[in-house]
Amino acid sequence: MDVVNGVGGAFVSLEDLHRSYQLGEARVEALRGINLQLKKGEFTAILGASGSGKSTLLNMLGCIDVPNKGRVLIDGVDILRLTEGAKSRFRNERLGFIFQSFNIIAVLSVYDNIMLPLLINPLIPASERHQRVMDLIVDVGLEPQARSLSNKLSGGQRQRVAIARALVTDPVLVLADEPTANLDSETTQQIIDVMMSMNAKRHVTFFFSTHDEKLIRQVNRVVRIKDGRIVE
Repeated sequence: MDVVNGVGGAFVSLEDLHRSYQLGEARVEALRGINLQLKKGEFTAILGASGSGKSTLLNMLGCIDVPNKGRVLIDGVDILRLTEGAKSRFRNERLGFIFQSFNIIAVLSVYDNIMLPLLINPLIPASERHQRVMDLIVDVGLEPQARSLSNKLSGGQRQRVAIARALVTDPVLVLADEPTANLDSETTQQIIDVMMSMNAKRHVTFFFSTHDEKLIRQVNRVVRIKDGRIVE
């Protein structure tokens, strides 16, 4: 695995990132020279209108997409130099994902949904896997629902499951795509509190897209993107 230094020793560094797509006869410039650095443990939101490049940027950090030009460095690793196999391992072991639509499996219990990412890593013994899951169930306030099927949960409880699942592999970076978009205002505040608590307790770097003004007011830092460029 290639380990290099980012700008100023940044924990996450995006350097002159460009990404364009061919859409029919048109060329869409999704990212136009993005330069962005994150410090370890930051709780950062990226804000922008639909089509501004937020999702493309998250996909770059999540090792799901690759730029036409530029570098993506996470914890000293140059992602674009990795083989596909190494990139997949990095994504599974060192990144966590929280989705707008939760993406948990309805017919599995809370416990089993959180356990899933650990089952692909044979190096983690069963006893440690169990302890990690139980610790996170307590941390996100789902101990009474630990064995409940996920299709019996409220939206807020399902998002708590998603947060716990994102953290169970001890990732260095958690990426969230509109994590409160499908929740009411009271539940939104609860989820914000859970994410901020996990950020403080586990020192995990959070980077997420949002339109939620409550969330924007509480983050350490807001990055604004417009037409594929960072504007603030």
